Amino acid sequence: MIFTLLVLAIFCRYSSAATCQDAPFNTYIYCNSSLDINDRVQDLISRMSTKDKISQLGTGASAIDHLAIPAYQWWSEGLHGVAGSPVVHFGGNVPYATSFPQVIGLGATFNMTLIRRLASVISTEARAFANNGRAGLTYFAPNINIYRDPRWGRGQETPGEDPYLTSQYVIQFVKGMQEGEDPRYLKVVATCKHFCAYDIENFNGTSRHSFNAVVSDQDLVETYFPTFKSCVQEGHGASIMCSYNAVNGVPSCANDFINNKITRDEWGFDGYIVSDCGAVSNILNAHHYTKTAE
Repeated sequence: MIFTLLVLAIFCRYSSAATCQDAPFNTYIYCNSSLDINDRVQDLISRMSTKDKISQLGTGASAIDHLAIPAYQWWSEGLHGVAGSPVVHFGGNVPYATSFPQVIGLGATFNMTLIRRLASVISTEARAFANNGRAGLTYFAPNINIYRDPRWGRGQETPGEDPYLTSQYVIQFVKGMQEGEDPRYLKVVATCKHFCAYDIENFNGTSRHSFNAVVSDQDLVETYFPTFKSCVQEGHGASIMCSYNAVNGVPSCANDFINNKITRDEWGFDGYIVSDCGAVSNILNAHHYTKTAE
């Protein structure tokens, strides 16, 4: 899965001085679409310098001209329709996108067949935007946090308070987003967010950037893990977004237990983890979990 995602990013052409059709790139393994995708990715990585690799780690990945790799913006939004975001631009052949009801209303339908069809429409429109150079192929959706406190203020982004309903929702939403006509490729990437135990913005002086969610093992297993487990094991989600907050004293985006031991070792996740915007810097500057950036 992760190899497919990388190649998707590489060949979404926004701007580059050269392409894989130009010499000498047309002789490189990673530019040959008839070869095995794993071999292509390994060939590309072997040609990248440390500086090249670092340039690809932000939301906006820089072009690597000496390898004919165009710039790529990872941040597209589509919770209930393709939405304005750093790389989504309405206009030209795609002046509009379908806006479905807020997600909490969709969850209230209890109709998972409908959710699958709805997500398929979103991803079809997402492809149309990408084909017109007005969006990427990596979407920061769905939001599958459990909505237990209305003071959060973002509950409308989620299917609701029930782990079972939300788990069923994410399976169908992710499949509708990612499954297209050719099973070899993802239609778009769905990113399940925000992992985990995240449901606060800024309340009574407590900020989401520094909040520490103290959660028992039982509550993690029964409440906060099921939706993401369903995203991984049944929806086959290609991406997970780690959240701003800490979980039991460890910032989510630096949390080896939830990101590796649970998602990868226990659930078998083989995609990539992306941080919420600025969450990596929070490890040092908000949580003070480390003393230096190194």
